[in-house]
Amino acid sequence: MKIKDTIKITKGTALICTDSEKNYKFLSSIEYGNLTASDYIYIPLIENNENVFDEIEKHLKNKYCKGFYLNKEILKKPENQIHYHNILKTYTSKIEVVVLVRNSFNSGFEIGEQNIKTFRPKVVSIAGTEEKSVVSSFVKYALSLKGKTVGSNKKAQPWQKLIEPMLNVDDKTQYCVIELLLDKNAIYEYAKNSLVNNTIIYTKTALNFLNKYSNDKDKFMDTIASIADNPDNIQNIFTFEANDFVNSGLKTNKINIIEEQRIETNITQPSIFRKKALNVKYKDLSFTTDNYAYYIPRCLVISYFALKSLGLDDKFIKKCIANFKDTSGIYEETKFSLNNYLVMSSEDHTAFSIQNAVEQFCFEYNGFKKILILSKIENLGNYSNSIHKELMENLAKEEFDTVVLINMYDYEAAYKVHNKKAFVKRFKLNNSINHRNFILNLKMFLESRVDENTAILVCVPSSINLNVLFNTKGEI
Repeated sequence: MKIKDTIKITKGTALICTDSEKNYKFLSSIEYGNLTASDYIYIPLIENNENVFDEIEKHLKNKYCKGFYLNKEILKKPENQIHYHNILKTYTSKIEVVVLVRNSFNSGFEIGEQNIKTFRPKVVSIAGTEEKSVVSSFVKYALSLKGKTVGSNKKAQPWQKLIEPMLNVDDKTQYCVIELLLDKNAIYEYAKNSLVNNTIIYTKTALNFLNKYSNDKDKFMDTIASIADNPDNIQNIFTFEANDFVNSGLKTNKINIIEEQRIETNITQPSIFRKKALNVKYKDLSFTTDNYAYYIPRCLVISYFALKSLGLDDKFIKKCIANFKDTSGIYEETKFSLNNYLVMSSEDHTAFSIQNAVEQFCFEYNGFKKILILSKIENLGNYSNSIHKELMENLAKEEFDTVVLINMYDYEAAYKVHNKKAFVKRFKLNNSINHRNFILNLKMFLESRVDENTAILVCVPSSINLNVLFNTKGEI
């Protein structure tokens, strides 16, 4: 067994490498001890350092494991050193190599980008703070009908959506769909090192986000500018943000600006309860979908042109649009006792989908007493506090009689400072709290606030499962 000390970055998580479950080619510019480019290994990412030894041992017990990567920071704890040496002693006949790294996330990143450069699939990269999961989901769906496509599943963590598709690329992969991380350094490193045969889609808020919450936008745009005209790097860029590119000085004919104001629908006042087909027009483009969320028209329009640039047929793309079912921002109406209504998000929620739902809800239930149930938005990283405070300020402009905050203890003040009239109630929910007790407490509270002229808007991910608040008749 050979122990190798590689990688130069600072901190990260762990990677386990085994040859079971799937065949992934292992190729990298980094030297990895006894492992060679001809080895086939499986590389799942492990986010939680506290469980890393259990995960390693699980793979060693159940599968043939050639080796594993381990964050050196973990070995600073004496108890972890003991666990580590016990594993080496117990499984010495199985392990060929252990790679101690300062940042195993970056080692996975390097493996992935080497795969992209070696096998050269057509790559679609999606950047943004909102809407990119919908675009990614649709693009991946359409491309998968044409050939082998790799990409992370919808509920994957952000780092998985960046790394895993790149790790899965092999010589049979035709398309690779990658969601870029919010973290500006990860986006910058990806732009600098991994752009090969790439179509880039910037969703509506991508560059505004970089501009608003960091000073790194110019650096990022300069990097794109320096490589955009190399035909091996970027094939096309699609975006809604014309001014960002104009102001950046990026000079290339590969930028395709979607003029959002020219996207038309058959709904003059968009309804979150619209059941009939949605007709969308953009210049000479026209398509129909049964899918409706406030961002669906622009997500499908920008995806349409990106897929066209990859050579997909017009009729085929429109057929995919008609058949595509997205659940990330769909709201549905449920009638319960008296004249009360519930609007439930069926999957996840974001700052922009919440704001849109609130606006539509207040429009459709004008004259009702309104209750808002809201939970914290996860995976916002370093910008979580700023975005949540901004969201609460925007929501406080609407007229809600009652606001229920779940896991948002830090943001009550941000709401109350802009709206002193609303009654704000906080609830806490985590793994240590019994979900049934939480539901019962919330139910008792709502029953005390609801009357025949009350409408409730629920903006929480389905993982919290507030459906159990209501019986089969929709009654609390």
